[in-house]
Amino acid sequence: MIWRVLADLVLLLHLAFILFVILGGFLTIRWSWLKWAHLP
Repeated sequence: MIWRVLADLVLLLHLAFILFVILGGFLTIRWSWLKWAHLP
């Protein structure tokens, strides 16, 4: 059971990162300080 929860957590983190990569460019237009988090 713990492995399934950890696998789901990893999946959610990966999806959040992918969304941040895709939408991060648009978010930096509104909040310019976010470009430093989006750069790497």
